[in-house]
Amino acid sequence: MRRRPGEVTAEQFPDHLNVSGMQLPLSYHFEPGHPLDGVTVTVPLAMLNQLMPQQLDWLVPGLLREKIIALLKSLPKALRRNFVPAPNFADACLQAMLSKSSHQLPLSPRERARGEGSLIQALTYQLRRMTGVTVPSEAWQSDTLPAHLRMNVRVVDVQGGEVVMGRDLQDLQREQGEQAAETFAKLPGGDFERDRVTDWDFGILPPQVEFQRHGMRLVGYPALVDEGDHVALRLLDSPAKARTAMRTGLRRLFMLQSRERIKYVEKNLPGIQTLCLHYVTVGDCAGLKTDLITAIADHAFLGDLSLPCSAEEFRRAKETGAAQLQGVANEICGWAGEALARYHGLAKRLKGAVRPSWLKSQGDIQEQLRHLIYPGFVTATPFAQLRHLGRYLKAVELRLAKLEQHPGRDGPLLAQIAPLWKACLERAEKQRRLGVSDPALEAFRWSLEELRVSLFAQELKTAQPVSVKRLQQQWDTITS
Repeated sequence: MRRRPGEVTAEQFPDHLNVSGMQLPLSYHFEPGHPLDGVTVTVPLAMLNQLMPQQLDWLVPGLLREKIIALLKSLPKALRRNFVPAPNFADACLQAMLSKSSHQLPLSPRERARGEGSLIQALTYQLRRMTGVTVPSEAWQSDTLPAHLRMNVRVVDVQGGEVVMGRDLQDLQREQGEQAAETFAKLPGGDFERDRVTDWDFGILPPQVEFQRHGMRLVGYPALVDEGDHVALRLLDSPAKARTAMRTGLRRLFMLQSRERIKYVEKNLPGIQTLCLHYVTVGDCAGLKTDLITAIADHAFLGDLSLPCSAEEFRRAKETGAAQLQGVANEICGWAGEALARYHGLAKRLKGAVRPSWLKSQGDIQEQLRHLIYPGFVTATPFAQLRHLGRYLKAVELRLAKLEQHPGRDGPLLAQIAPLWKACLERAEKQRRLGVSDPALEAFRWSLEELRVSLFAQELKTAQPVSVKRLQQQWDTITS
């Protein structure tokens, strides 16, 4: 990637990248084959988890056209022939993406900086708009691009020493994510952070807070963090972590503020003795009670509403939730009771010797059950799906009955869902390690349960239209 002096301008090759309120230094090395060929962004370790791949996809203006051409040429021939000559299509896409016309620009520069869209998504949009041809997400071969067309990320410690460097941001976050979070947590939060919060007495909670440390302008994301008998006001290192922590922290604060009502509901959980009996192979009764009351409080006080951001919003939600506690307890205990009764029967049925022809099917069923019923499942299962757990387990009962009658039919059906299930579990595990959650992945995970009903127990009907093709399309939107 050799450049003549006149080609390197401040507009085409800026000296910093604006990301999430931070100005990250950029450096350049124009030498093909060199490890630093292209553009390198320097990121403090404490900020590593705040970066998203979409933010780096766009490189810098001086390299964007070359990258788009390379991406077009990376497409399989059957698709690539729709976009020739590639330089012409690259120019048209680039002009449209930089246009101020809202119907041509799916994402503004500010939205791109927040990581709300990738270059691939923008290209797919523009190519479809121009030609009517939709490029599937898996057709793009970003990993085959020359090194200088992929942002190089240099992670440094507080003293400026290099910690790690590479061109795959997600790999760097997997390797250094925990250390990055710990480094961020050790940064002084100033007057904003507080311990032992027991009431909303800290005014309006902003979406983010900027602060200076070691000569750097950093960004933290406020959240209430559950610490058992109280909550703490903290700055976390990513919006995703803050959203997750905020919900559990708010739930704890509501429970602390409504302590007497919570105690009454806990002492009068409907059908708790039977629930505990059916839960005995999963965990102890005390754990189940804690799980139930946590789920009840979560839905009564929070539900599907936007999380409160002020003392007045918190007060209104507390009053509304307290009045709903017993009614929600009746619903949740009823749904959990049905699910546990069916699970108890299935667990007994699956004990003992396994028929050789059932090995794969039974292994799949047991894995499915482990992801439906486990310690903490009541709180972890979204309220909208909790009411369907009994139906999902009824579908397993019907699947087992059909296995006995027609063992040869199960395998081909399992082969349809197995790749989607495996991909979902792998992505969920990656997100768990990073400490983030993705609502789209969560929705996909429950769509898979509906697909199981459709494949193995059609007579039960599904809660929504579902098919292997629909789920593959849903998966493509998650991974694009």
